Amino acid sequence: MPFLVLGLTAAATTWLLPGSVARLAWTRTAIAGGELWRLLTAHFVHATTAHLVVDLAALALVALLVGGELTASDWWLVALASALGSGLAVLWLSPATLAFAGLSAVVHGLLAAGCTAACLRRSPLGFALAAALALKLALERWGGAVPALALAPAAGIAHAAHLYASVAGAAAAFLLARRRRNVLAASRASAASDPGSNLASSSAISASGPAKEGSEE
Repeated sequence: MPFLVLGLTAAATTWLLPGSVARLAWTRTAIAGGELWRLLTAHFVHATTAHLVVDLAALALVALLVGGELTASDWWLVALASALGSGLAVLWLSPATLAFAGLSAVVHGLLAAGCTAACLRRSPLGFALAAALALKLALERWGGAVPALALAPAAGIAHAAHLYASVAGAAAAFLLARRRRNVLAASRASAASDPGSNLASSSAISASGPAKEGSEE
């Protein structure tokens, strides 16, 4: 469901809101001027229909490959972390980037999160996807594989947002898995340190046993 909602939101924002790129895309000057909503809205607007279609296809592929690795609520947290993490990181760490838009950064974060979850359970597919993602990011970073989205003069290249979103998504998945393990460990420790309930159950069984035998006699 999170993947479907993300895709539909991106399509609706791109197709149904005239001038959405100019008003909602990530632009350094606008965010510096206080338009902080662009940190989130930038991921749902696209300059062209072709751009949108490519991002939706990538989103569908990620859902197919790793959609079962996390719960729906966890995917929402990952998507939020990827969107905000990439937007803020580009703002602080990539001063040459002046503008970007599109769902691809969040898609990278979702894929990184799914890979992380799969790797934590020792899935061969998870390791293969993680290696492929790392290779793609390296090619983008040093080979310039992804062209800049020309939203402004000298607009920043998308690889910065892809990289930061991937790191944010992987970190979110790792922290979610760690929290889950801690909750499970605490639950087991609580059960082990409170044998009273088990003792009470045993006493009740022992007390009821002879009474049942007496009634049968």
